[in-house]
Amino acid sequence: MNILTLWSGLLGVPLLAQVPPAVRTGFATVLGLLCILSFIRGCMLIWDGVERMKKSGDASEGKMGIFGGALLAGGPVIIGALFFIFGLGDAVLDPIF
Repeated sequence: MNILTLWSGLLGVPLLAQVPPAVRTGFATVLGLLCILSFIRGCMLIWDGVERMKKSGDASEGKMGIFGGALLAGGPVIIGALFFIFGLGDAVLDPIF
């Protein structure tokens, strides 16, 4: 079964819209946990990038760590914003903490 079949549904019945609320709540809880863990890891990467820049004195050493940490820490917000920009705001799950 390919993604086009899942998107349009079988025999006119959309499959992705038939997700029970319990599954949606479970995904939102897991998403909340991943948001917390990725934010902590992203902050650690930013701090590591700053420390590398302080030790070497060269910005090229730590700027990728800072950039990667910022993307990791803000990833859920960035993806949610992209979904809203492209008109898919109903597909965004609010994480449950």
